[in-house]
Amino acid sequence: MPGKFVFPGGRVDPADLTLARRMALDAPIIDRLAELTPQRFGRDRAAAVALAGLRETFEEAGLMLGAPSPGADLGAGGDAWSFFAAAGIVPDISALVFVARAITPPGHIRRYDTRFFCAGIETVAHRIPFEDRLDRELDSLGWFTLDEALSLDLPDITRQVLGDVGDRLRDGRWRDPSRPIPFYRSRNQRLVRDMI
Repeated sequence: MPGKFVFPGGRVDPADLTLARRMALDAPIIDRLAELTPQRFGRDRAAAVALAGLRETFEEAGLMLGAPSPGADLGAGGDAWSFFAAAGIVPDISALVFVARAITPPGHIRRYDTRFFCAGIETVAHRIPFEDRLDRELDSLGWFTLDEALSLDLPDITRQVLGDVGDRLRDGRWRDPSRPIPFYRSRNQRLVRDMI
């Protein structure tokens, strides 16, 4: 999305699935991530989606979210997980809060079934300089207050999800895993917001 401010993100890679088989998410989180999805979206796929969010945040923004664990085995060399291992950081998917899901409406060149996550700043265990990051997809990186972010040139869904995050922050329950999650999708050519 040239010229737009967006969240880091991308698809699940094979290395995410491999690592996911050794990670665990709490059953309620897995259930929430898998709600209204095909049967094949199970425990490993749910963990891989969360890991993909952590990996993409590192690749695109240079931020490793996790916990120190020197000597951790995170997979084969050459992928982003080897950089985590070299820094002595294990990704912590339990620190992620699932806050929204959206499916791109029909008719777009690319369609996505996206899960949005938040994490507290305390989960940033290691940073690399922005110019040294693995993926040059983003032109710049910035930290913004919620009001500042909402004043930027954002895709509609990003603006909507930021509004949802703002609601969670205002009532102080942003980390509550039992809180309903907004699910955005198109029905009869109209954007629908269901709660799951």
